[in-house]
Amino acid sequence: MLYLSSDAQSKEFRFENYAKAIEDYTDGYFDLVLVDGRARPSCLYHSISKVKIGGILILDNSERVHYHEKMDDLIEKKFEVLVDGMAPVPFGEWFSCTTVWRKIR
Repeated sequence: MLYLSSDAQSKEFRFENYAKAIEDYTDGYFDLVLVDGRARPSCLYHSISKVKIGGILILDNSERVHYHEKMDDLIEKKFEVLVDGMAPVPFGEWFSCTTVWRKIR
């Protein structure tokens, strides 16, 4: 993990402590994890084991393939897609995708 953000203003920062904060909790602890912030690939990676069976994992702006492409195989083995769709961004002139998964294994 690189613990970096794709945001140009954050390129000098590493977000390792931020992404690893979820490690303070046991595996299967959370009913819901929402990944929306800095270093999303790293946050997503550390979140996968923390969602309980039947729990929900949400990734905002999932149309940005670099957020999840290296974890697609792992996610597909443990989760099923509930929602994956584009919608208008509030106060914006563009659309964005949010993906919602339910953990099945």
